[in-house]
Amino acid sequence: MKKLTQKSYYVKFDFTISDNKLNCKESRFGNENDIDIPFENIASTKNSKKTSSPILLLAGIVSLVVSLLAFVFAESTRNSLLGGFLWLFISIGFLAYFFMTKENLWVISRYDTGKIYIHKSSPNEKEVDEFIETLFNARKKYLKERYIVIDKNLSYEEQYSKIEWLKNIEAIEMEEFFNLHEKLKSTSQPIKNKVGFDS
Repeated sequence: MKKLTQKSYYVKFDFTISDNKLNCKESRFGNENDIDIPFENIASTKNSKKTSSPILLLAGIVSLVVSLLAFVFAESTRNSLLGGFLWLFISIGFLAYFFMTKENLWVISRYDTGKIYIHKSSPNEKEVDEFIETLFNARKKYLKERYIVIDKNLSYEEQYSKIEWLKNIEAIEMEEFFNLHEKLKSTSQPIKNKVGFDS
């Protein structure tokens, strides 16, 4: 799956995987933010993040209790209805905002700036997990095809730095790194620093 669309109340997110990058589009109240993130800048791991505001929940519960007390203990029906409904609406506002701002996310780090946030269950957990797996596989495939070139006509140092970089950003496993390093050593020799003078 190379495309994921997520909707959260008034915000829509579209993620699209292409051959060498991830496109992220955010639409909010007619405004749109569209960015491309090259695979070179995307990390290979995801972390879980849950956010909520317990203060909003507490304020909603307190307002609801005050609303009930206003209905029960008001001196007149008019005051009971006025105070009770006022606090009831305040309680609904706090609770609605609490649930609207509550988030359960996957966070993928970036090597440049910022992070990629993907809601875990929108549209459902299975689709989100499949999309992230597709993203990581596409990233690995592209980085290997783009940067693993063992060529005797290229410098050893330049080729070694590329495969070491691929190892550091987890585009290749440690075993792949060792195999590539052995192949590189048999194909191209490192420049040896000379000591002393030529005779």
